[in-house]
Amino acid sequence: IDAKDRERMGSCFTEDTLVVYHTGEAHEVRLAGRAALLAYLEKGTAWNGPSTHALSNSVVLVDGDTATVGSFAIAHLVVAGKVHVRGLRYDDQVVRTGAGWQIRRRDHRAIWQYDAAEVPSRVPGRS
Repeated sequence: IDAKDRERMGSCFTEDTLVVYHTGEAHEVRLAGRAALLAYLEKGTAWNGPSTHALSNSVVLVDGDTATVGSFAIAHLVVAGKVHVRGLRYDDQVVRTGAGWQIRRRDHRAIWQYDAAEVPSRVPGRS
C-alpha cells in the first residue's frame, strides 16, 4: 500500500477475501472480495497520500496449505499536512494458492492513534 501499487497490493489477497477493519468502539467495516477491498483502499488516506506501515512481532503458524499470522504494525499517514500515527494489529488467515501465499481473511484492529504536529509532505530539498 505504501508503494501505491494496486496490482501488487491486490495479489496479497485471494479473490474471495474477507477483510474486517475494526476502527473504533463497536465500529467495523466488512469488505467481501479483493475488488471491494481495493476500491475501499483507493478512497482512503493511505492510498492517496504518503504513508509508511512498519510491521513487527509477527507470529506465523503453518498447517499444511493454511496458516494463521498475527502481526503488529505502526502506520504513519500524512493527511492535510499532519501525520496520523496508529498502532495496529493484523490477524490473518492465509492459504497457499497457485499464486503463492495469499490472505483469505484479515482482521485489522486499530489499537491506539495520535496526530503529530504539522509536517511537510516530503523531505525538504528532495523532489
